[in-house]
Amino acid sequence: MVQFTQFKPAPNPVAACDFFTRQPIEIWIDDGVHIASCQILGLQSTGNTQLESIDHLKEEIKDYIFAASEMGTLQEILSELGAR
Repeated sequence: MVQFTQFKPAPNPVAACDFFTRQPIEIWIDDGVHIASCQILGLQSTGNTQLESIDHLKEEIKDYIFAASEMGTLQEILSELGAR
């Protein structure tokens, strides 16, 4: 007898990046360095200016999401955070 497994469609990493880059972030300055933090993912990034730290954080979020997608853990991360 052949059994078929029903697969859920893989989450879209581009949509996940869009979701996470729209989440609130915290920004502060420490010793002249601007730090941007995405608390929901536990990611931080730095820059010489506020805008640079935000741009670096967005890239870090994208790298994180695409790595999770490649490892097959993106759905788990999204589920834990209540995202769809």
